[in-house]
Amino acid sequence: PEAFQLVTTEIFANFQVVTQFDDSNLDAVLQACERMANHLTAAVVSNDPAFVNQVLGATVNGTTYAGMHARTTGAPQNHFFGPAGDPRGAGIGTPKAISDTWSCERCIITDDMPPNPDEKIALS
Repeated sequence: PEAFQLVTTEIFANFQVVTQFDDSNLDAVLQACERMANHLTAAVVSNDPAFVNQVLGATVNGTTYAGMHARTTGAPQNHFFGPAGDPRGAGIGTPKAISDTWSCERCIITDDMPPNPDEKIALS
């Protein structure tokens, strides 16, 4: 709790916060997710569908990636780039663009494929 604001401050650099939790701490983790000032991109990395569904059902983040290979891009999936996605016709910063980009339904991108047995996963 004492470092919450520090570890939830968005930094535009290569930076990673590493923490541990187990089933007995899940409620505290979900409460921390709820306390976030901005509910932007998130990921739930697990091969346990019940756990993934529990977390997805208890969180309100925008674009959310779920599954064993859940990778966040940090970018909204529905950014308004003008007609047909052409950036030359971009309306970025206009009231319509802001409304269209940030007033959408929640997007959950899942990766339900079984892990590739030949893939080496780095454990850090």
